[in-house]
Amino acid sequence: MTTKLPGRPKGSLTVGGPREGAGPDPARGVGVKRGRHAQGQAKTPDSFPGEPGPAPTPPPGRKAYTDAISEDERRSGALVLARLYGLRTAHFRPALTAKGWRTPVAGDGKGWPDLIIVGRRLIIRELKTDRGRVHPDQAAWLAVLQAAGVDAGVWRVGDWLDGTIRDELGRLRQ
Repeated sequence: MTTKLPGRPKGSLTVGGPREGAGPDPARGVGVKRGRHAQGQAKTPDSFPGEPGPAPTPPPGRKAYTDAISEDERRSGALVLARLYGLRTAHFRPALTAKGWRTPVAGDGKGWPDLIIVGRRLIIRELKTDRGRVHPDQAAWLAVLQAAGVDAGVWRVGDWLDGTIRDELGRLRQ
């Protein structure tokens, strides 16, 4: 017996089996693969849809595209790519408090970099826009980590666009 789920349009989703005539319907675009994976190409990290490419030139009077990519978008992209490469990652998100957005930390945590990524080795990265400045607390952490032999540094928007981030993450999985 097939039961229609409440709140769904007629014929959209059923429980207990496929609806009659289910399958690809090119006239409606249902079940028809499109895009670069349509011909059966495997979706691998090498074909990641957010893969960086050359930076496009913005239209006159518009700010550079590198400034249009938010830190959240870059962080999410790096985390997704790292996951596709089988790497372990950590990012500590801030929480809204009565005093504004804060990242709860103990000890000397102020200024801790944005991403910790582990594969064949450990890397720690702070994310900044191309013109964003590293704050003194962040610079102090990066310096201490580098002095301890950790690969710590800054990733900027241009690093995503020119493939630097993809290449660094790729080397961690080898």
